[in-house]
Amino acid sequence: MNIKSIFLSAMCTLYLSSCAFIPVIADKQPYYQQCDMITKKLTLVATEVGTLESCENGDLQECIIGSGILASASYIVSGSLVLMGNTLHWSEYKLSC
Repeated sequence: MNIKSIFLSAMCTLYLSSCAFIPVIADKQPYYQQCDMITKKLTLVATEVGTLESCENGDLQECIIGSGILASASYIVSGSLVLMGNTLHWSEYKLSC
């Protein structure tokens, strides 16, 4: 491996390692009031969990790997919740309007 690919993969890992994804209710609910719906549209938002300064034990590799796993797992779980929630929301919209 050359130094450019190592540097690029390290920067991508450091950039993504401080993020977690959470489902939130969308700001715009265009037909929520008109159709008298129960469910709301969801979106996926990236939030900052922490930085690498919180890894003060000196074991930087474990911290980067752990936070990378956290970002990936939160994306998969939260993305699944948003997908299921929006599917229910769309189904309710099609049935009630």
